[in-house]
Amino acid sequence: MAIDLSNFENSNQSLFDIAIVQRGVDGGVSERSDIERIAEYPNAKSLMISGLNQETFEYLIRCFGAQFEAISQIAIGK
Repeated sequence: MAIDLSNFENSNQSLFDIAIVQRGVDGGVSERSDIERIAEYPNAKSLMISGLNQETFEYLIRCFGAQFEAISQIAIGK
């Protein structure tokens, strides 16, 4: 069953199967350990994530990219 992507046009975390959103004033940082927790949800098809740098972005896509039909708010930091 395909996900209706029109559901993901806003940042409402409740619309996503997994939300890894950092709350820090500066946006926070997602670490590999945060990304590795995705393995606990093998049936998840949508992900909201923040706080990625280039290394963690590549790690996310390499390890879990094929799992998701929708990924939102990937912000690559410095």
